Amino acid sequence: MDTPMKSTANESPGSARATRPARSGRSPADTLGLSWIHGQFHAAAYRRQTSVGTWVAPEMVDSIEQFEAAVDAAIAALDFGGAEAFLILAHEQFVHQMENAPAFSEAAARAYLRSRVERHAQDHGESLWVSQRAESNRRDASYVLHLLPSEFYLRLNEIALRRRLDLTRILPLLVPLQVELGNLGEAPGLPVLLAAEAGAATTLVVGRTPREVLFARTTLASWRGEAARVAVEINRSLLYAKQQFAAAVDRIWIVGPSAESARSEIESKCGAGKTVVVRSGGPAHWLDLVARLPARHPINLVAGYLRQKRRNRLLRRVVIAACFLALVLLGLDAWTREQAWTAESARLRALAAGEETLRAEHARLTQRNIEVQEAQVAVQTITGTRLAALPPKFLGLLATVLPAEARLSEIVVKWDDAEGRWTFRADGTIEADEETTRTLVATMGRQLVRTPLRVRVLESARSSHGTTVLADGTILQGFVLEGGIFED
Repeated sequence: MDTPMKSTANESPGSARATRPARSGRSPADTLGLSWIHGQFHAAAYRRQTSVGTWVAPEMVDSIEQFEAAVDAAIAALDFGGAEAFLILAHEQFVHQMENAPAFSEAAARAYLRSRVERHAQDHGESLWVSQRAESNRRDASYVLHLLPSEFYLRLNEIALRRRLDLTRILPLLVPLQVELGNLGEAPGLPVLLAAEAGAATTLVVGRTPREVLFARTTLASWRGEAARVAVEINRSLLYAKQQFAAAVDRIWIVGPSAESARSEIESKCGAGKTVVVRSGGPAHWLDLVARLPARHPINLVAGYLRQKRRNRLLRRVVIAACFLALVLLGLDAWTREQAWTAESARLRALAAGEETLRAEHARLTQRNIEVQEAQVAVQTITGTRLAALPPKFLGLLATVLPAEARLSEIVVKWDDAEGRWTFRADGTIEADEETTRTLVATMGRQLVRTPLRVRVLESARSSHGTTVLADGTILQGFVLEGGIFED
């Protein structure tokens, strides 16, 4: 039964029997290479891309349980102590199908391929997938879709994790076979057919050197017991290449431990003019080729899954770090609050210790405030109800008009509630005769009337008021001024 597929890869055949691995000290930098190809299991340990030991399962490995046991045996035989592993896989669960996608845009082609994967998932469940570009004889772009059920991968990964292995790469057999295509030494652009023994099957790759694949297919027959059938399938592939790709293939390379025994059968079935070349190789060689590929080789089934896994891990770490930071900040806030409360408690205790003194001081200050308020009320009462300070003003005004000869003996300024005005009376003496006294008194009255205080002097009060003769002969004439004041 044949499984058509287009892809590129290369591999070298390993020994069919177990070999004693080279032994080396354990190192975390070691890499474990595993090859599980249609029941045939090989393992090799690598240090800096150099093989330091190989191991071959003595029996066919068909089930996942047998694969797990084979991994344990390989780790023990190789004394492997590293953490990284890769797997070359060719298995009935690993599906390969050819797809033609739009060629005008990589994004459009990828979107189309993703839709094909989603349709495949509807019928067969979720799968890990990777696309591999192939040469097309049409305007569309040709791709090989490699699809592995997610459940199967998880079982493989679980086996690796239980042994503390990080399964970083899962590659289809076409990857090392594509590399092998470039190592044939043929002229560039020459169409060739590469037939490789792959366990209980045979993988046929038609391409142009150095590494351009036209198509690939797998037939579930080996030339160990069915050389004639394999030869027929090779001939059919030659005809298909000529019809679909206009590629006349004259060079046939057969790779495998028993390839020489199939040469005559292939030459007889493929017609005259075909050159059949036998090349050594197998799983051990294919493991060496893959070990030398860059870690970020594009054809890696788990690359996208691992990228998403790393992103999720990074996101989890960011979330955990954010939560930890939040907890630290909450703890710091709680500690700050505790410190503030401790300081406030100490202050309250200090205040409580001086409570009696503070209460006494409070009582003293309260009493002082009461007394000050009472004094302020008294001052406001006095200043709010007192009369204008007119008497001093009038006395000053009277002094300005008083002649030098005059002396005041009494002056009275008072408020007359009945008349609603100020009244005054000024008694004094003038050193002069009677006539001069009258003149001076009249003059003072006139001057007072013209002042801003609007003084009114009674006419009857402008006369002299008695005569007094002193012992030295000085004559003093008494006078009286009376009147009212209308403005203050």
